[in-house]
Amino acid sequence: MSNVIPGGYQPFRSGPYNGLVCPTCNAETVPSAILCVKCGTPLSSPRSKGVAVVLAVILSSTTWLYTYRRDATKFWVGFALNLIGIMLTGIDIGFAFLLGVWIWANVDTAIKGEHWFQLYPNPVPRA
Repeated sequence: MSNVIPGGYQPFRSGPYNGLVCPTCNAETVPSAILCVKCGTPLSSPRSKGVAVVLAVILSSTTWLYTYRRDATKFWVGFALNLIGIMLTGIDIGFAFLLGVWIWANVDTAIKGEHWFQLYPNPVPRA
């Protein structure tokens, strides 16, 4: 099928929800649904790894806002370390905090596979 959304979900545009069709039971779902209300199948809203990498390189810890549902703790820790770094830039140690968060955001984004972003916000199944 040419109009399949990553994850196997098909667009559904005629009905009261104007949303998607569950890949398991073909029930209509609203676009913002995380789970199918009929069968409980997790529904995803895929993200792009390319966008996450660009955010990490340019804006450091804001890359975790892009995947906030699964990276909220990383975002807040990175945010706190950035604030500490900004406050300590007057004594030059703050730059180490800022550089450390930037490296952490880039490495964290780089080691996640494309599959991780395709299944967002649902957890990646264990092999």
